[in-house]
Amino acid sequence: MSLTTNMFAPWWRPRWVLPVLADLITYELRRLRPADPAPDFGLPSLVDSDTPDDVDVDLDALLGLDSIELVDIATAACVRFGLHRHDLDRRLLAERRLRVWAETVVEARRHDDCDITFFTSGSTGQPKRCAHPMDALVRESMHWASQFRDRRRILRAVPSHHIYGFLFALMLPARLGIPVLDVRDALPPGVLARTEPGDLLIGHPCFFAFAAGDSDVRVADDVVAVTSTGQCPAFVWDALADVGVARMLEVYGSSECAGIGSRWAASDPFALLPWWVVEPGRERLLRADAEACIAADRWEWVDGRRFRVHGRLDGAVQVAGENVFPGRVRDVLLGHPEVADAAVRPTGSGVSLRLKAFVVPAQPDADPAALRLDLVPWLAERLRPAERPRRIDIGPVLPQTPAGKPADW
Repeated sequence: MSLTTNMFAPWWRPRWVLPVLADLITYELRRLRPADPAPDFGLPSLVDSDTPDDVDVDLDALLGLDSIELVDIATAACVRFGLHRHDLDRRLLAERRLRVWAETVVEARRHDDCDITFFTSGSTGQPKRCAHPMDALVRESMHWASQFRDRRRILRAVPSHHIYGFLFALMLPARLGIPVLDVRDALPPGVLARTEPGDLLIGHPCFFAFAAGDSDVRVADDVVAVTSTGQCPAFVWDALADVGVARMLEVYGSSECAGIGSRWAASDPFALLPWWVVEPGRERLLRADAEACIAADRWEWVDGRRFRVHGRLDGAVQVAGENVFPGRVRDVLLGHPEVADAAVRPTGSGVSLRLKAFVVPAQPDADPAALRLDLVPWLAERLRPAERPRRIDIGPVLPQTPAGKPADW
């Protein structure tokens, strides 16, 4: 019998689907309205798993969607949950209330719960479609449930429409039958101060770095943390231990592969999750129910089941918990009519890492200050906040070493 039959799918209820839709709509709106600092009008804060079952939101009235935005957002929900396979996609256009959308997702999953789709941004900025068998995600959620069966409540500081949040902020609490509190409306130190005994705190390295930065904060007894989306620096592990976090699990994975490995200490290598099999060449991981997982990072194998991670292979860098591609940012800069050439690279390290840019004007006599002021809104209209360079230098030629190779600046 499939693991994904209804008796094993407590997450396919409107009360659990509503937060995923709220996060998905928010993500799409931020992509469509990059210059708007708060395009969602607080939508995620209106919906969580403790909301009464009669919650409803009029998307038109709250968000003011135009026809293009509506089609874009409805298509994202349709593809993710497979609504088009059961002729349910048109309902999202006819009924623009969030509750109806959630009920439509549940109806579609009752017809067919074989897979679900997530997306990841690529080096061109175009989302990459990643379909996962629900059996595989159920197996993973059962694994995590075995690790955290004694937890009483989950505090989530991550969105639930990405695969990490979907597994830990939706499937895990639904399986354990425990409540979830969305804490993204509070500052990280305040979240630690609000913890209760038995809490499981789901976050990412940037969140935990800010959370533990205040030495006066102490968490409640028996609080456990989970981090993912990028390697967590050792100093963050130490800081969390100092404020009283009992244990932290770091999960290594991707939108393409879901969970791959985990570890309970910064000094430890990652241990492969039980269902993965290492290909002889050790460049791919195999499992029976999915395509091979190809390394996006440089893996150093300690032994047959344990590995360390040494940076991305595709040029992506982690900025504020998001994968960003300097090459894509450079392409956006080159699209400006007053830019002849540009270079983009990371600056800083760890959770403080951001991007910086060097721009060569198309006109040699261009005013650097005026060009810089013109580039800021240009980038804001085309890039996510994490992608925008925090520093823009301007000069007649790109920096080079005496040997003619690209140089830092």
